[in-house]
This record gives sequence, C-alpha cells and structure tokens, in this order.
Amino acid sequence: MKTFLLESGFVVIALMLASPDILRAQAEITVAGEGRVTVAPEFAEFNIGINRRNLSLAEAYNEYRVIYNNFTSSMKDIIDPEKIYTNGLSITPRFDYQKQDRLSPDYYLVNATLTFDVPISLLNKALDKTGSVNGIVLNGIRFTTRNTAKLETEALLEAMKDAEAKAEVIARQSELSSLTVKSVTTQISHPPVFLPLRAASIASESNVVPADISVTASVTVTFTASHSTEQKR
Repeated sequence: MKTFLLESGFVVIALMLASPDILRAQAEITVAGEGRVTVAPEFAEFNIGINRRNLSLAEAYNEYRVIYNNFTSSMKDIIDPEKIYTNGLSITPRFDYQKQDRLSPDYYLVNATLTFDVPISLLNKALDKTGSVNGIVLNGIRFTTRNTAKLETEALLEAMKDAEAKAEVIARQSELSSLTVKSVTTQISHPPVFLPLRAASIASESNVVPADISVTASVTVTFTASHSTEQKR
C-alpha cells in the first residue's frame, strides 16, 4: 500500500493504492468553504452616560436624578421608561492629596451608564430626543437583529455549498467520485456594527442610515472519494 499526499493551499488529497488487478483508489479531500449572509438591522441599542460633579454628595446625586428623569420623560413616546436599564452607577468621593486635611472630600462624582433598544425605524427620532437633553453623553449605538440563529444556519449552508463545489472540482481533476463528508469543523463570526457618537455632535434632525449586519461562517470539510479501474494483467 502506498500513500501519496498532494497539498495545495487548503486542499489535501491522500491516495491509498492496492491490488495488482484492480486499482482501487480511496482519497480524502480537505477543503475550506466560506458563506456570508447580510441583513438590515432590526434594532438600535443605545449606550448613554450621565456624569455629574458637585461639592455635595446629595447635590451631585440630585443632579443625576434630574437629568435621568428629564431623559426618560422625553423618551416615553418612543420607549417604556421601565425598559431603559441602568447598567452601572458609581458615586466616588475625590480628594486633593496635596492638602493637609484629607478627611473631607473636595467633591463627588456620580457616573451612570444606561442602555435601551429601539426599533430601527425609530433610530433617528431617538437620536434627536437624546441630543435634546442636557447632561446626556451618547457613548455609542450598536445595531442588532433578533434572528441571529437563523442567519448562522444560512451562512453555514452557504459555506458547505462552497466547500462541496471546490471538492467536486478537485475530484473531477483527480478522476475521483462518490464524495462523502467525513468530518466538518466550523467557525461563525458576526461582529457587531457600531455607530460611535457624542451627544454634542448630533444634528438637530438626525439622518443616520445604519450599516447592514453580516454573519460569516467558515468550514473545513474532509470528503472521502473513490473510484476503481481495471488494469490489464
């Protein structure tokens, strides 16, 4: 029995030859395939911040609450205020370490991070509302879709079709047939699409067109193939 290895890029062909009368060739063909599915986003996920500084802890927190209430009130015709989530809230005393008296803070910082989703059809309206509230910092917007699992399946199918097409070309050139999948490894990526912004840069009437979302699947597939030809004695 002899084994021949032919390597070219992502392609590996192994032939095992045996029998003096009938040449039976069994081969393994390994190829890489890629598939991509692109769709328009369904939702815009906002990430905003509220940052206040005051000599008094009570005043700093009160300023935060006023801005928070103003913002949720301005957004109530777009989203239920209960669906505006506080992801983080910190209250930090700050000291001037060059002073001898370090027992009392010089001021307090209140930092909060809020997130919420709106349908993509309300993106620009939500941007306008966010930019109209003093004290709001828009950290960024992430575009999302709820059909991630479906997109992953479609991308995998496209990747498998790509791999099968490559294997069929190699099989024809090598006079092989009867392709059968032996093993498959997969990798799926769907990097989020962000729109980084600052509230100060938002126009009075926003007109943002979100980018599409892409899901990419990569596969490495090993096929077995065989054929037989009679040899003269």
